Amino acid sequence: MSATSAAVSGVVTGYPFDSIKTRMQAYHYSSIIRCTKITLREEGFFGLYRDPAPKNLNYILYSTFLSGGVSGAFVAVATCPLEFVKIHMQLSRLIHKEQLEKIARLKTEISKKNAYDIPKSSPNSISSLKKQIAATENSCGIKNNTEFKSSNINSAKNIIQNRGLIGLYTGINIHVVRDFLGTGIYFSTYEATKEIFRKLSKSENTGPIAHSLAGGCCGIFAWLIIFPIDLVKSVYQKNLLTDPTSSRNYLKCFNQIKNTYGIKGFYRGIGVTLFRAFPLHALNFTVYEYMREKISHYYKN
Repeated sequence: MSATSAAVSGVVTGYPFDSIKTRMQAYHYSSIIRCTKITLREEGFFGLYRDPAPKNLNYILYSTFLSGGVSGAFVAVATCPLEFVKIHMQLSRLIHKEQLEKIARLKTEISKKNAYDIPKSSPNSISSLKKQIAATENSCGIKNNTEFKSSNINSAKNIIQNRGLIGLYTGINIHVVRDFLGTGIYFSTYEATKEIFRKLSKSENTGPIAHSLAGGCCGIFAWLIIFPIDLVKSVYQKNLLTDPTSSRNYLKCFNQIKNTYGIKGFYRGIGVTLFRAFPLHALNFTVYEYMREKISHYYKN
């Protein structure tokens, strides 16, 4: 991190001087001060940072975003069942607890109806409540409050039992959207940042510092964009796991989050995600570029 910070500071500090040097070499200015004054007057402060990015940056962004997004969408189709099982496994004990509380509330309501002798034709009749209890017990495998056991296999079995094999693909559409955007942004940000560093360093090759910085930046930027989508997906899947008869769609989940927590609620828990994202993705691309270079060198020789 210290090396990366030093590299960034060097680029930010040194680029204006390099820009003035190039202008002095290409045009006839009487002095460095006059060159700087004219640049600031005619182009503003950012004129000193003119063209820090390569001219082919737009092409890099477009091509890597599209190719990364398409690959992300295909991967999403393959991994959706695994991620849904993972979410079920991670939330299984909380869902189990919520189901027990729901059953207790329904039984209490039945007792009250029995006490007040409410007609069976009422919308929330005793028979209707008993059906809800049976459905709740069946959805989470609760039978007489037996000891709860959680495992990946049990989670997969529970999903298939209640929703069929197609249930493993619950939330597939928003999953594809998330991974298309996320993977596209991820790879395009990495390649664009790496290209900028290549331009600034005036070298054909970028080193591990540029790779780690570009990797960390792309991880953080991608998560900043897709985190609200990921949150809506998780809430939607959790609602269906808690209540398989739930009619909540993505828009209702969106409104649920907004009404409960406000706009800031869409970034609940992002702190730990970003804290993890920079070092993880910095390491990913540093190792990736290192191994790619070594393998290429091996086959060339």
